[in-house]
Amino acid sequence: MKQFANAKPKFIDFKLGDEKMEHTIILSEIIDAKMKEIKMNQKQLADRIAELGVEIENSTISKIKNFKKNLEQEQHDLELGIIQNTIYSGYSPKWVHVAAICQVLGIKELPGIETDNLIKIQEPTKKNADLVTNPKNKAFWGYLNKKFDFFFLGTVSKKRELIKGTMELSEKGDDCQVEIIIKNTKENDTAFEKKYTGKMIISKTQNACYCTVMNAQLAEICNIVFYHHEYSSDKNGLQARLGVATTVSAGDAKRPTCHRVLICKKGKIDTDEKKKFINSQLRMNRSEVMISEENFDKIANEEGFADIMKIIKTKAYPAKPYYIIQDSDILGIENYDSGISRHKCIETLSLLKNESVAHRNNKIGKTADRIIYDYLFQK
Repeated sequence: MKQFANAKPKFIDFKLGDEKMEHTIILSEIIDAKMKEIKMNQKQLADRIAELGVEIENSTISKIKNFKKNLEQEQHDLELGIIQNTIYSGYSPKWVHVAAICQVLGIKELPGIETDNLIKIQEPTKKNADLVTNPKNKAFWGYLNKKFDFFFLGTVSKKRELIKGTMELSEKGDDCQVEIIIKNTKENDTAFEKKYTGKMIISKTQNACYCTVMNAQLAEICNIVFYHHEYSSDKNGLQARLGVATTVSAGDAKRPTCHRVLICKKGKIDTDEKKKFINSQLRMNRSEVMISEENFDKIANEEGFADIMKIIKTKAYPAKPYYIIQDSDILGIENYDSGISRHKCIETLSLLKNESVAHRNNKIGKTADRIIYDYLFQK
């Protein structure tokens, strides 16, 4: 323990003799009494000391705790000639063990030791090797010093345009810096950019990349999570990956929002056809597709799709009628029927939502990422 090399309790400096043994006896009595008071056994004490980064054997704790009893037995055996060598006569515990034991047990004063010498041992910072921040780690191969296209659907209500920006991951000291630049898409407005900067951390345990970025001017913080793949080399890097972002909605009404994002090799989404495809993958879909009969038939009548749509229809669940009801229509009933309270409206809305086809979450599974990759890179 290098940090304690220049600090020693004074009783360690005592010369061998009765005075030193007297202080060690008192020390053992105090420790024994305190352990009994708080009902802590030797193993529990050793485990707590280990959390401070101090190594101590169970036998060492026993030697200190039972010093008086063991010393008396040893002196008795010497007088009878049962033993020739001594263990406890002249024994003194290591100062770092005394400091750690006293800290764990809450002992603040000991005879013969100045209180200031019982240095508080700081618990070492626990580092998780599976949580990687240093860009020099091979976990960052395939991500760094590259610019990607960054896509998401706009968060303005009833306006789901495809928004494109750039995302750059680069090495900055001991961190992986993230920079996201988004250009405005509003017509008849002066062009401007929103710039977000932050850091990326990789969790090997969760197979996830976590990005926290901020635009200080807008006082906005966003979090982005996407799947982490450990690439075998920097050349075989990130091609296309879906992720989830948490932010606030655009427009005047700022509300918490969650949406999908696509991080893709730059310049790969270069046609209207590909943009239409990306638009479909950025909707909050699940593995099941629910579509109205009218829209289903519309696709089936498109040129070149009649054959596959005919097969799909045989695999679809039996047609059932579905009701599409707006929250506002239910909550507004109280305004034209005085016999129905707002509480009843809310209660009814709750029942309807519990029985609806809405999903509890929107997981980006292996298939979703694979669809993107196959469409863009396997043609």
